[in-house]
Amino acid sequence: HEVVVVVHRGEDDEPARRTTAAVVARVSRVTREEQDDDDDDEDAAAIVEDDEFRGAVTASTRVYVIEEPGGAARPRLVLRDALPVPPERVPADLVTVTCADDGEVFPVRRRLLRPAVALTRVAQAGRGKYKDTSSSSSDTGATSSTKNDACTVPMDCCTFDRVLLYLEHEARHGSADGFAFDPTLAPELLRAAESLRVAGLADACRKVLGSFADRVRKTPIRFEEVRRRNRAGGGGAEKERTETLLVLDGMVLDVSRWLDEHPGGSTIIPEQALDVDCTVMFELYHVSRQSFLYLKEFYIGELALEDRPLLPLPNHDTARGGADAPAASPGFIETLRRHTTWRLKPEDLLQPVHKSF
Repeated sequence: HEVVVVVHRGEDDEPARRTTAAVVARVSRVTREEQDDDDDDEDAAAIVEDDEFRGAVTASTRVYVIEEPGGAARPRLVLRDALPVPPERVPADLVTVTCADDGEVFPVRRRLLRPAVALTRVAQAGRGKYKDTSSSSSDTGATSSTKNDACTVPMDCCTFDRVLLYLEHEARHGSADGFAFDPTLAPELLRAAESLRVAGLADACRKVLGSFADRVRKTPIRFEEVRRRNRAGGGGAEKERTETLLVLDGMVLDVSRWLDEHPGGSTIIPEQALDVDCTVMFELYHVSRQSFLYLKEFYIGELALEDRPLLPLPNHDTARGGADAPAASPGFIETLRRHTTWRLKPEDLLQPVHKSF
């Protein structure tokens, strides 16, 4: 946020004495001057708080320059015919939102909170039955103050910040369509949406969580099916793979859509991890907790218990007859299972029934 302004000094002096000074100006405030405090204005720019990181400087943009106090080492800069800086205008509809879990405070435009039904008292303050109301608490844990210019939400600041991102998205686009978030945060974000009664965000979270239940197979997956689908997935020098299944500690993962995004490249997984127990590969190359969180997005079911002994270990040098890689360490297996408690348990699987005629 630094701009360089070239100021020509000594215009009244002799040409030989003219100098050019480069002045570094720090942008300290950005304000949209044409603000409308009409509470019925539904324009997204009027609802979403001014953002100095997003915008365009045009010919109509007015720039005010002030001189900051400096020490003796700083050269004196004289501003001539400088425009007086207008006083900072605080929107009349700001609400102070405090996060109960950590005490962090957010100033939020009142109209931005309208989709949060639990905060209706502050979002609609001064209108209808909320013209003169006292402090109250909803059954969701959200509370509002006597003047309805402050409220408390039952969550931490990071979660509420994500809620605000959704509310700004809805204000700009009119719906939840296109709103993207880390799927691993869906359960936490759903609890926040339900506590504030933000229906659009709750629906978006349920859609992500529901997709997990829909894609996970309740019957065991046979190893032969994994091999068959990997063969059918193809791939080659001029052809992209269409399907890639991995087996990790008995979990069957469909990483087809992840290959192109894989930080290690799109070829290492098909070359080293297909049709084997790739648990040790995961231990060697994925040491961060974030890697565990993404496994749920690829999980489609459990390998049949009777097929697990058939899984070979990875061989790093098959063409040269190299030895198999060692099995994953017990400590890593314990950590992995501690982070994958969402996977189906043996008692949850529907075993095939064979009838005798």
